[in-house]
Amino acid sequence: METARRQYAAGRKQHCYRRLLELLRVDPTIWLRNNYFVDAVFADVGRLHELNALLGAALKKYPGFHFSQADYDPARIAIVQKQREAALGRNVPPVLIICQHKSGSEAIHAHLAERLELPTMRISLQTMPTDEVVQSWAADFARGGCLGGPHLDPTPDNLKKLARAKLRKFVVHVRDPRQSLLSQTHYVKTVRENGSEERLIYREFSDQSKDLTQRIDECLDRYLDHTVSWVENWLKAAEQFEILFTTYEQFRFDARRFYARISSFFDLPAPSGDDRETIGKHFRSGRTDEWARVLTPEQNERCNARLSVDLLRRFHWPEPMHALSIVKRNKPGGSPKGLAAAHASVAIDS
Repeated sequence: METARRQYAAGRKQHCYRRLLELLRVDPTIWLRNNYFVDAVFADVGRLHELNALLGAALKKYPGFHFSQADYDPARIAIVQKQREAALGRNVPPVLIICQHKSGSEAIHAHLAERLELPTMRISLQTMPTDEVVQSWAADFARGGCLGGPHLDPTPDNLKKLARAKLRKFVVHVRDPRQSLLSQTHYVKTVRENGSEERLIYREFSDQSKDLTQRIDECLDRYLDHTVSWVENWLKAAEQFEILFTTYEQFRFDARRFYARISSFFDLPAPSGDDRETIGKHFRSGRTDEWARVLTPEQNERCNARLSVDLLRRFHWPEPMHALSIVKRNKPGGSPKGLAAAHASVAIDS
């Protein structure tokens, strides 16, 4: 592994890929300990499909591989499998919550896993910005008794794999792309500076000394079209799947009702408690309206050009004219009211 890392650092990506391929064929569990690095290498050389097939096949030799987090621990997996069997005994279906990036996914999944007493399971590589279903993992997930939450892309291949696994009922959770992209900008800086290997997901954002406006421009360049297309294509996918759409804005303004809708959709008892304790842990600010004060007029126009009015209305997100007026109102001396008040007044069901 250290040889592979040195090769990658020296720019010898093909050599690094071949070295990793040799290691993975002998012991695929090294992916669990080095997934950010391995994913980055295979993505850089255009071989994610090869990694997908290799990890999918690993499930036969390493049962519970897709339950693992940092290593393959049979003792821990046995505990998780027992938890799953208990959930299956309660007739818990596969609870699949597919979340847009930076939409509160960690808090939502942590809350559901704890309150519904469900183990979490991977069904995809969980790469960024696009993600691929691993067919054998999805097929096992479809047995039920577990929770999954990838940032899964609605590509034709992924939709075919979900259908093949008989995963036809799930939640897709979305957030106003303008705010999610602003949150992504801040997250990129945090990850790039914290020294963890997660920074490899954002390896193209190497210079975080730029000011916020420049960094937002970079995130818009990289993710604006993908983020909007992600939402649009899941709406199209609802023609062939049974999908409950939820929004981050609903989650923030009425968490109890938000969870009740999800539980009802899956015919499960509503999880008890609220989510206030998770806000400080999982959120930088948790706001829904920050973009209106931070994006420049030019950045707002870029977003407006890509966001259709129909899409904004579908999820009760502010339309372009509203955004411009909010920017003016929130300048010094303007009205203190902003988007939060507007969102609080709309119906929770989209």
